[in-house]
Amino acid sequence: MAGAHAFLMPSAAARWGVCALSAALEAAYPEAEESPESLEGTAAHWVVECYLKGSPPALDSQAPNGVAVTQEMVEGAELVVKTIEATLGSRWREMLVIERRVQIPRIHPTHCWGTPDYYAWAVFPDGRRFLFLFDYKFGHGIVEVVENDQLVAYVSGIFTEAGIDGVSDQQTVVAMCIIQPRAYHREGPVRWWKVRGSDLRGQVNILHSQAELATRPNPPAKPDPDACKNCKGRHACEALQRAAYLAADKAQQATAIDLSPLALGIELRALTRAQKLLEARVSGLEAQAVAEIKRGKLVPYWMMESVPGRLDWNKPDAEVIMLGQIYGIDIARPPGPVTPTQAKAKGLPAKLVDAYASRPPGAAKLTYDDGTKARLTFSSGNT
Repeated sequence: MAGAHAFLMPSAAARWGVCALSAALEAAYPEAEESPESLEGTAAHWVVECYLKGSPPALDSQAPNGVAVTQEMVEGAELVVKTIEATLGSRWREMLVIERRVQIPRIHPTHCWGTPDYYAWAVFPDGRRFLFLFDYKFGHGIVEVVENDQLVAYVSGIFTEAGIDGVSDQQTVVAMCIIQPRAYHREGPVRWWKVRGSDLRGQVNILHSQAELATRPNPPAKPDPDACKNCKGRHACEALQRAAYLAADKAQQATAIDLSPLALGIELRALTRAQKLLEARVSGLEAQAVAEIKRGKLVPYWMMESVPGRLDWNKPDAEVIMLGQIYGIDIARPPGPVTPTQAKAKGLPAKLVDAYASRPPGAAKLTYDDGTKARLTFSSGNT
């Protein structure tokens, strides 16, 4: 799982496959540190790997990156194992390839490679090959499986490794699966896309063309709501900046006439796209502002403000439950007590709850400041 990333990462193909400049921007502005979500995802993949190899880790034990194993990670790993076993049968452990890097020369001869989560080959009696590709997503954001650029790139690399060419791909069936236990989707947490290998040529060719553009000097930029949303270099993209300014201008234009259904539909589509471009630009600037403030620099109109954490008990569960019993109030909710706020609602004296509960410091959050908060902060120190 660890190791350097390719310049044209399959996991970023949805971005550089649309905007050729994004690969260079992301290489120029890598994340200074892994986000909590990224660390959690890495730990969740490690838990799955342990399950697939027959050595499940204990709940609350630590993954190699120091993140604790949670019940959600265990349930996600069990879903992956169940899905793979139901698909491949009892000999699935012999067939499965777990997180092995593949080169993807059909997209780019040197700059495109990646590590599929899990895949396996099967051969039918008539000689047809069947490739099963499983991709595990632990995040909450919905990822669609149909025409997924990341999976198509992996298939291209696996085909090259297996010697599947422009003839044999017509007799090869590809079943791609995304397993996403924490994001609600109308099709459920396990979703499939099954096609003939030859049907993927068009998408591979498009990625190849984009890869050629991305590796040239001064690659072209193409602002796009979906591609820009997660680009790590979006805060430094002049094309997105201009598109966002144009979107802001358009959003401020007043319409004083009744629109026909056609005009309404066209303008609503344009403004919805403009709104997404603005959101992508804003999120990128917010991330840059947070980084600058953490480095001790002043960002006018913005400051980091600590948000109080959730009120929680600071005494052992048994002691808190006994306190409720003394007052004749049942605040038990196995395996522990109800929340302090719920205990107050049940009638437990507020002063007692406050003595047994506290709010831990919350995460710092970027907030807008027109100067009022700063003046209050400095003035309070002089009173």
